[in-house]
Amino acid sequence: MDDLPAYWTIPFGVVAGCLAIGRTARWIQLLRELYKNDRSATGTGKKRPQIVALLLSTILHPTPWLVAIGIVLGIRRLFDSHQISPQWKWFFVAFFIGPTLIGVYLYFKVQRILKAKAKAAATNATIS
Repeated sequence: MDDLPAYWTIPFGVVAGCLAIGRTARWIQLLRELYKNDRSATGTGKKRPQIVALLLSTILHPTPWLVAIGIVLGIRRLFDSHQISPQWKWFFVAFFIGPTLIGVYLYFKVQRILKAKAKAAATNATIS
């Protein structure tokens, strides 16, 4: 691996980070659904979480365990710099920073598109 630069693992870190973010987001969405208010069933709008579903989604679901293990092992390896090669350092940097930068880029891109649509709608409203 001496003939490859250390940063060749960046794309793999970004892809792994995006996959981990998606899995974690789906798990958080599952937890939110358990606590969601159901206004159609009762007049109060309060709904008690289902205990069995809550236990299944927190204890038996693999995502919190995978995230916890990944954080513990990843941070331990990053701070123990003599144990980790430069390729792994680039992988972990891309794993954490890559999805964040992609998310920020997409946020500003969507905001620019929405602003252009609003401006076009305002222009069309004044013409009509």
